[in-house]
Amino acid sequence: SWKMDPHRIVWAVMVCLLGATRLSSANCTCPKIPPKIFTVREDGCFEVKYRYKCIPGYTRKSGTSALIKCEEKNGVSQWGESNFECISKILLFLFHFFKRNLYRVIPESLISKVREMS
Repeated sequence: SWKMDPHRIVWAVMVCLLGATRLSSANCTCPKIPPKIFTVREDGCFEVKYRYKCIPGYTRKSGTSALIKCEEKNGVSQWGESNFECISKILLFLFHFFKRNLYRVIPESLISKVREMS
C-alpha cells in the first residue's frame, strides 16, 4: 500500500520534473543535422554544437572539422557550414602504403634517367 512517505513524494516530484524536462527539449530551436556521406545519422534535438562521427571503416579526412554550430541568422536558427569528410580507412592505408613504397616498385633504370634529367 502507498503511504504518504516524504521520500516517495520527493521521488514522484523528481520523476515528474525529469519527464517535463525531456518533453521540453523536444522544442528544438535548431533544425535537423545536415547529412554528410559516410557519417552516423542521428535524430534528436541537438542544442548549439554537434560533432559528426564517421561510420565504421571510415575516418575523418585530415584538415576537416567534425564540429558544427547552430547559429541564429536573420531570426532563423541554422547549422553553420562544415567541410567535414569521412574517407575509407582501407583506401587511406593503401595511399600511404604506395606513397612510402613507390620507389621500390619503380625500376632503378627509370630513377637514374630522372636523376640525369634534373
